[in-house]
Amino acid sequence: MNNILITRYDHPAHDIESHSIPYNILEIIEYGGIASPHGRRIADNKYSDLLRGGEIIFYPKHCDHEVWWEKKVKFTLLTFKPQLFEQEFGFSSSGNLHPLFQEHKQDIYDLFNLMIRGLENNFLDNNYIDCLALAMANYLTSLMGLKNQAFPKHIPSKQELREVLDFIESKIEYGEHPAIPELTKLVGLESQSYFIKLFQKEMGITPSKYIKKRAIERAKYLLKNTDMKIIDISAKCGFSLTQFNHTFKKMTGVTPKEYRAEFR
Repeated sequence: MNNILITRYDHPAHDIESHSIPYNILEIIEYGGIASPHGRRIADNKYSDLLRGGEIIFYPKHCDHEVWWEKKVKFTLLTFKPQLFEQEFGFSSSGNLHPLFQEHKQDIYDLFNLMIRGLENNFLDNNYIDCLALAMANYLTSLMGLKNQAFPKHIPSKQELREVLDFIESKIEYGEHPAIPELTKLVGLESQSYFIKLFQKEMGITPSKYIKKRAIERAKYLLKNTDMKIIDISAKCGFSLTQFNHTFKKMTGVTPKEYRAEFR
């Protein structure tokens, strides 16, 4: 098959740190897979819920993402040829392709089932599978409403960016991490990916990484200057205790407890 690679998994619980790959990937949670609490971060959007049969998640190529699942789950990855979207639909890059979260689209699932049945029973040749892959890719672009879509012309001003940074600080002050859609609307934009690109160009860091960085800076201040319990500091900075310990050590090289001990 030239346009698509189909890989099926019956995967145990796992935790995959932030990474990106040079392919457009459609992930389909199979019916009959065990519902599993999970978390996701795709292109600075965060999502946590139960994985359920029939859900689809689309990862554009080079899209930074991470996942963690608490129980095993059955899913299939459809890995599209890197040039497919560009050659067939005129995209100069995958920057125009947005990630999709937890969608339920019967048309996609029907195409997927046709591919799987054909492969399992060996009655579909590679050319026909490629045609189905092209139909799948076409449906995805339509679903995302991206055909002939240009980025918005509005460019946030320095004052609007300052308001975003102030808003982030105010949210962290109350133990919250603002969502990217919230920040995007704050500067009058509709495209989250466009906002992320502008923010990173101006700040040298993505919004989600900036938010984590500022939350950890606040945690460092509280660890150094107060006697609050570490579990309370984690909540005050918008983290669960496990997430706080993991993020803090990843960003500072020491645990919160070790960091506090340096000043006692």
